[in-house]
Amino acid sequence: ELRFGQRHDPARPHGAATMKRAIIHRRGSTITELLATLTIGGIMAGTMSLMLPQQAQQAREDQMRNALALVRSALRSFYKATGFYPDELNDLADSTAPTTARQADGNAGPGYDSRLWRGPYLSQVPVDAVSGAPFAYVPGDSGFVRSSATGNDRQGVAFSSY
Repeated sequence: ELRFGQRHDPARPHGAATMKRAIIHRRGSTITELLATLTIGGIMAGTMSLMLPQQAQQAREDQMRNALALVRSALRSFYKATGFYPDELNDLADSTAPTTARQADGNAGPGYDSRLWRGPYLSQVPVDAVSGAPFAYVPGDSGFVRSSATGNDRQGVAFSSY
């Protein structure tokens, strides 16, 4: 049987034996191609699996830095509006003004006026993406907030210095 565009070649016999050889050859070629594809895929998967933990750690560090910047910005806004710092970070996300706040030196603030409050300053307080715990916050101390993670980031910088 001729296919479109194929010429009849009288030197090539037609029959079951020729067809069987063609099928066997085709299977061998397919298996070889399959093995090559699987080998290349395995190498690529192995390489990617080595890179994934590093990329995941980098993503957590980036997320933690972004969340710290957001919380610090909210603390500055709270301070700018009231002249005080919140007692705790959750006060930044409350829908009503906190009843007490701290001066920059950490003392409870006489003279805190909750009517100056313009919050909420955050929709929710993010957690430290590296440690999975809340950020470390020292009321007062000029609203000092830092990562609660221990150890160093991928560049060797201590998380506590963030």
